[in-house]
Amino acid sequence: MDVRWFASAVLLQYVTVCSGLVTDVVPFSVTWNVPTQRCRSLFGINVDVKSFGLTENPNNGWVGPFITIVYYNFGLYPYVDSNGTIINGGIPQAVNLTAHWEKVSEDIKQVIPDAGFTGLGVIDWEAWRPMWERNWDAKKVYQDLSLARVRTEHPDWGQKHVERAAKKQFENAARVFMTGTLQLARKLRPRGQWGYYHFGDCYNQKGDRHCKPGEMQLNDKSSSGLFPSAYFSCGNLTVNKNYAYGEVEETYRLRNATGSKTPIYLYTRVRYRSDTGWYAKEDLVNSIGQALKLGINGVVIWDDNLLSKTAESCSQVKGYVDSLLGPYVRDLLNVSRVYSRHGRPSMDGKRPTTRRMVASNWKRRVHCDVTATRKTRHLVQLGLHFWQRHIKMATSMIL
Repeated sequence: MDVRWFASAVLLQYVTVCSGLVTDVVPFSVTWNVPTQRCRSLFGINVDVKSFGLTENPNNGWVGPFITIVYYNFGLYPYVDSNGTIINGGIPQAVNLTAHWEKVSEDIKQVIPDAGFTGLGVIDWEAWRPMWERNWDAKKVYQDLSLARVRTEHPDWGQKHVERAAKKQFENAARVFMTGTLQLARKLRPRGQWGYYHFGDCYNQKGDRHCKPGEMQLNDKSSSGLFPSAYFSCGNLTVNKNYAYGEVEETYRLRNATGSKTPIYLYTRVRYRSDTGWYAKEDLVNSIGQALKLGINGVVIWDDNLLSKTAESCSQVKGYVDSLLGPYVRDLLNVSRVYSRHGRPSMDGKRPTTRRMVASNWKRRVHCDVTATRKTRHLVQLGLHFWQRHIKMATSMIL
């Protein structure tokens, strides 16, 4: 047996959690989209992710040549704010599209002045979903506004007639609004990789490994970009692993349905939801490691500006990057370079089989600490010592 392939197999036991069948050569990147520039400018703390191989914008900003993410102030995005104020008409069918296209053009030229931009262009619009059925709970206000609009136009219509018309108007307007925005962005910055954050979503937060047929049909109509996300909660490693798997699988299914090879990047974080601590090593495997094994183009690590709010928070993120995240990503990128020469698994064309690999059936609950404290470093030293030793050995045999 070729010792390189034996070493690769050993290495993958430690850095991946599920298997694919179809080989494809796809470059892999890990992009740091966390605004930690204030840590250096305000507190003299340098959060150095670049030395571990992560891609980052100059000065660690949200906006730059490698990745630019835009929010609700991009164009004339219609929504209802937290105070109940209707912004830009509130719903897509009420937007002045001509004015919207003009504003989008101005915003792109201002935010991305380089016409040769080749980075990731991510549009993060989450107030409403383009599929009518997806707007539940707090998002039901968009259904209510749409219904009211039809009732005003046709006061003599019955309720069922109003509901059918409101749904049709909303979805048609949402499709024109979102696809048109994306097409304009691609026209102005054609070398960028544009898409909508959270598309296509599997809505499998309960930990189901595969999307339900009904969910998949809805996603067929709403997907416009290939930036799925998997933000984990602390507690159950199996749920987190399956959650990320389902998001990637659904995005592959959407892509395969169109016959395209549009890049896929999984959004993730390194802090658990509700700020209950930093991702354990196993959840780095469940997110970043699994993304590599499933054959997508990369991972985007996102977080808000709270990480750079104080010297203490900056020290914590630096400690986490230096002790756990950075070394893990560095080793993973070494694996990706081997894949780039020999090909790596992909979910294109068929669903991968499920194998019980090293981390695939972990169901124990993990300890969640609110800071990167001595306990976290102790976990790194004890829990990862054996893992890191074999990673280094296998990597040296491969390269």
